[in-house]
Amino acid sequence: PDPADLPIRRWLDRTSDTGLTLLGANLDTGRVRPGEPIRLTLFWRADRAPQADLSVRLSLGERRLYEGPPVHGTYPTGRWTAGEVVADGYDPRLGRDAEPGTYPLILILVDEEGHAVLGPLPLGEVTVEGMERLLEPPPTAYAVGVSLGDQVELLGYDLEPESPAPGDRVTLTLYWRALTEMETSYTVFVHLLGAEGEIAAQHDGVPATGTYPTPLWVAREVVADPHPLDLPSDLPPGTYSLEIGMYVVETGARLAVSGSPDGAIRLQLSIQP
Repeated sequence: PDPADLPIRRWLDRTSDTGLTLLGANLDTGRVRPGEPIRLTLFWRADRAPQADLSVRLSLGERRLYEGPPVHGTYPTGRWTAGEVVADGYDPRLGRDAEPGTYPLILILVDEEGHAVLGPLPLGEVTVEGMERLLEPPPTAYAVGVSLGDQVELLGYDLEPESPAPGDRVTLTLYWRALTEMETSYTVFVHLLGAEGEIAAQHDGVPATGTYPTPLWVAREVVADPHPLDLPSDLPPGTYSLEIGMYVVETGARLAVSGSPDGAIRLQLSIQP
């Protein structure tokens, strides 16, 4: 293609000794929290072939983010043909222990011996935001203490209002503690079951109203996670079952709960007249 037709926002036009040109780069992440991905697209052109098998090394300041062949290791440069242009996307995750500050994103292209054939090239700057982490659990109205898949524990919960009536909006605030660092983003489900076991009200979502996914949590961190439930106005007063847990949204697979065949923690909610 004509390079002028490519959606490149930052033109670089830097050629290595191997005849591989970095036409430009699109850095789509300007601010990032520890544990979040940094999204980047590199635009390469093979000016001659065959190329050696080269690797891309990406660093944020002094922190190594990625090193490996382009296109997530699926399309090594040795297979590129002369004149071919490759849009090469990356989304390496920043370590959870990254310190706040603004850092340059640096690229180096290296050969099979690890020698630089292009770079270091600055691709832009990324600001790492500071994180305020809660490591001591706050007091809760109701204690639970049940773990899910040995990855996270439901410490307890608060309920507002504590004596809800039909038609009320109930806010159930769950308090989770990470037992380990999680690579998977889990969705929380809260289901209020009716008299026949049907779902009378529910709320599913990424923790902390969608703002704090589980891959950002560190071990022993406590996370407050509110979930609103709109009670039906015709819900008869009585004691109902609440089912709570976590699942992978792409597959529906739930984190296991000891003693529960369906991966749900069961609580009770009393509806007043």
